[in-house]
Amino acid sequence: MSLCLGEKCEDYSSCNSGAVLCSLCGCWSAGGFHHSDVRDGVVLRDELSYVCLDCLIKKGDEFTDSLFSVNVQGEMGDDAGDNFETALDLCVSCSYYGLSDVAATFEQHCKGSVSIIHVNIVSLSKNLYKLENFLTQVGYAPDIIAITETRIMYSVPNIYNVNLQGYKFIHVDAHKNAGSVGLYVKNCIDIIILNKLQIKNCDCETLWIEIKLNNKKYAAGVIYRHPDPSFKTFSEELFSILHELNEQKYIYFVCGDFNINLMHYSKVKCVTDYVDMLHSLSCKLLIDKPTRITKHSTTLIDHIYTNDVKSRIVSGIIIDDLSDHLPIFVISEKASPQKVYSKRKV
Repeated sequence: MSLCLGEKCEDYSSCNSGAVLCSLCGCWSAGGFHHSDVRDGVVLRDELSYVCLDCLIKKGDEFTDSLFSVNVQGEMGDDAGDNFETALDLCVSCSYYGLSDVAATFEQHCKGSVSIIHVNIVSLSKNLYKLENFLTQVGYAPDIIAITETRIMYSVPNIYNVNLQGYKFIHVDAHKNAGSVGLYVKNCIDIIILNKLQIKNCDCETLWIEIKLNNKKYAAGVIYRHPDPSFKTFSEELFSILHELNEQKYIYFVCGDFNINLMHYSKVKCVTDYVDMLHSLSCKLLIDKPTRITKHSTTLIDHIYTNDVKSRIVSGIIIDDLSDHLPIFVISEKASPQKVYSKRKV
C-alpha cells in the first residue's frame, strides 16, 4: 500500500470515501484497517480508528489485544482459575509479518520441519495468479498450502485450471456458490486421503490427509465452515475427529476459515465452550490475533490448531492483499536437544 502526505490525498479523500488517515503515522492511504465495534473484534487501544499496513506490521502487537490478553482475564474475573491458565498454556502467541519478514522466517526455520500456509482465496480459479505472485514474494515453497473458498463446483469440474508448479492438488467440491476446500501438497510428499474424517451434519467442507515427513506420521486438515450463529453440532463432530486422531497417535495440524470469532472468548458462551473443548484435547491454538480486518470489524476467524507439543512452533499472520482474509502460517520445527554441561574436576 502506498502512503503519502499532503493536499493530494486530502483532495482524494474529499471525492473518494476510500481514503483514510492512519492514526499512528498520520499518513493518508487509499485503504485502511478500521475498528468501530468492540463486539466484532479486538479493542484497539487509545481509541485508534484507521491503521495502515505498514503500522500493522511494525506495531500490530502493541495496539491489538491477543486472544488471551490480560484484558480477557480481567473480564473473566477472579474465578477464571484453571480454565484461563490452561488457555494461556495452549495458546501460541503469533505476530504479523510483512512479506520480506515471512520470507526470512521460512528460510530460518523450515529445514527439517513441517510448514503450512492457509489462504482464503475467494475463488481459486479467478485468483490463482495472485496466489502464485504471493508465493513468489514469500520465496519459499511450504510443504502444504491449504485453501478455503476455492468455489470449485461439483457440477462443472472440468473448467478449472488450478495447477500449481511443484504441487499436486486435491479438493472437496462446493455445493453452493461459496465455500469448498483444497490442499496443495508438494509432489515429493506421499499422501493418503483420510475419507473417514468428515464433519457430516454441518454446513461445512472438510479434507484430511495423512503424510509422512522426517519419519513422523502427520494428519493435515483444512476446514471451511459456512457462517452460522449456531455451531454446537460442528463443535461436537470436530471433537470426535480430533479425539480419534489423538487415539491413533497422529500429530495433526488443522487450519481453515471457521467463521468463529475467537476474540469473543470469555464474552460469548458458545465461543468460550468451543475453545475450552479444544483445550480439553490438549489442542494448541496457533493464531491469536485478528485475521480479517475491514473498515467495520476485526475478527479472528482463520485458525490453526495442533496437538504437537514437542516441536518448536512458529506461527503468524501475513500482511498481504491476496484476499479479504490475511494468510496465516505455521512452521513446526524439531526442537533442538538441550546441551547438558557437567562440572569438570580440577
